[in-house]
Amino acid sequence: GAGFAIMEILSPVTTCTNCTLAEAQILQNEADAAGTKAFFWLMGGLEARQGRLTLFGHYIFTSAPSGFLIHGNTHTFQGGLRYSLGTAKEEVTD
Repeated sequence: GAGFAIMEILSPVTTCTNCTLAEAQILQNEADAAGTKAFFWLMGGLEARQGRLTLFGHYIFTSAPSGFLIHGNTHTFQGGLRYSLGTAKEEVTD
């Protein structure tokens, strides 16, 4: 799959040891402005089922928006086991 998403870093905190109060405020304002960006993502995965048990794995790649606090592309691997506790039946009725 593919799509777009918005990532937001809530309340980034900056530090500046040799800055004036005005410079520190400018730095904090820039960090706040760079804390929310839209990005593109791609996702692929596999799953294997045996009865009610499913083994799955996903890989997600996200692009690197310019001017964002997190630099560079991100890569995420997810995996796990699912166990179905119930059943579902879908029927078409006239």
